[in-house]
Amino acid sequence: MEAAERSTLLPPPKTELPIRASPITPARSLSPASRVQALEGLRGVLCLVVVLHHLLCGFAPCVIFGPSMEWVDDPGACSDGSGWVAFAAPLYNGKFAVVAFFTLSGFALSFHPLAALEDGGSGALAHRVTKRYFRLGVPSAAGLVFAYASGLIEPHHAVGRLTGSRWLQRFGPRLPSVSGLVAESLWGWAAGSSSFHNGIHSMSYELVGSLLVFGLCALRPGLGRLGHGRVCIAVALFCLAPRPHVVSSLAPAAPLVVWSSPSGGEHRAIVPLHLLAGARASNVTFSSRRGDWLGGARRGPGLPSEGSSAVLPAEPAASPLLVTSPLADGPGLVESLQRAPRLRVWVEDQPARSEKWAAPHAMYASFVAGHLLAAAHQPGEGRVWPAGGARCLATSALAVVAWACAAFPFQHAPHLVQRSILFRGMSELASAAHWGDAEDVVFYTLGSALLVHGVLLSTRAQRLLTSTPCLWLGRISFSLYLTHIPLIYSFTCGAFACLSSYRAPLFSYRDTALVACTVSAPVMIAVAYCFYVAVERSSPAQSVRIAAAIVS
Repeated sequence: MEAAERSTLLPPPKTELPIRASPITPARSLSPASRVQALEGLRGVLCLVVVLHHLLCGFAPCVIFGPSMEWVDDPGACSDGSGWVAFAAPLYNGKFAVVAFFTLSGFALSFHPLAALEDGGSGALAHRVTKRYFRLGVPSAAGLVFAYASGLIEPHHAVGRLTGSRWLQRFGPRLPSVSGLVAESLWGWAAGSSSFHNGIHSMSYELVGSLLVFGLCALRPGLGRLGHGRVCIAVALFCLAPRPHVVSSLAPAAPLVVWSSPSGGEHRAIVPLHLLAGARASNVTFSSRRGDWLGGARRGPGLPSEGSSAVLPAEPAASPLLVTSPLADGPGLVESLQRAPRLRVWVEDQPARSEKWAAPHAMYASFVAGHLLAAAHQPGEGRVWPAGGARCLATSALAVVAWACAAFPFQHAPHLVQRSILFRGMSELASAAHWGDAEDVVFYTLGSALLVHGVLLSTRAQRLLTSTPCLWLGRISFSLYLTHIPLIYSFTCGAFACLSSYRAPLFSYRDTALVACTVSAPVMIAVAYCFYVAVERSSPAQSVRIAAAIVS
């Protein structure tokens, strides 16, 4: 305690610095009310990465998803990619930026509480949990109201068909009633689900991860430094541990085809879909209980889209295994299908269950990583990085590994893994560990931890990130995160639609998208700042008052 009081009054000697060559002084680090400014600037930069990621999802989907039939209308239009795309991926990898947000949250929520606990503070766990809930909940509720208001303008579905982005077509405002808006604003955000704002999904991770960090902070006094470190490593391994789980899905069954012959007779048969490839599109009508079955990856080459001329009014009377056509087993089946004046195809999905390996709690490992970094960088913990000639080599290796982890393609772009031998090797390593769909999260957690650690050790990085623009962006980053997606759906797509009507022959598609995104960028910044002034700036004080009233 005496050492802590002395450090707040006088500059400590060099030998007492917890981080060698770090411009962050122990006096500022021990202050419970302060935040590490360099990490605040890093948060602002990462928020710009998220914004760029979502703009590319909407207007250059091939860059983000590659030739994925699930997210791109015309995968054939996507090139095989070039080296610069893989090299520059960390600059627009939004999922990595979100995982880095979680690592920063784990650090920020742990650094000052750990210092207070080592100085004899009680921790006030209940107060911190309540305060955190309302600190996240008040801006999230306001963001949902903003998204609800901007969702009244919906040009993104039409623009998605122009850009070929199924991210714009699939996600978008599906406005609930006013009572539904109230429910989502009060507690729906905590579950990470919203029917009209797909950026809210990360709030559930943020809330649960915060509770995990608070629990680890509360365990520190009773376990000691080494025991606390072992518990944190055990929790991180538990989060990353793969486990089998059963996945329920709908698998397409063989379709029942009803067609008429030129002579007027009607035929029914179970026909594989590939036999319909030669049929004339104008003569084929598809009916399905799941209207999107024939879209995406399961649509075969040459098959017509789901018809709009007519659909079967009810399920055909024929049994799924009943074949009433004498042509079903004969060589004339294909010819009859191709010559039929009209075809009706009934497609019915059947429930299917499969077992796969995954790490469903891998996202929470990033919070534990941030917590461990905060514990390692506490004043008095000793040197956490080599000195002398080995420092430059170690820092360079850290930067390379962090960049490679951040460049790894995320879950929805598996095709991009094949573009690099490095990514293929990382993917094989993840497959051997049975991480499944969470393989990207594992690499992003490692990369974000190395990134934060490197910023805390690099004087140059801290000098850059503590500049006025970076700190200002960090201050409004949460507001920008909550408001930029509704603005992309409304303002950016509206600007693109207006420019597209005058595009040819003045502008190419690339120029139109670039102008629309460039024009919307200052609008996003301005709206985020207004949101910060109106809502978020007062949110910490409000959460403190609410928590004090509830806990007391």
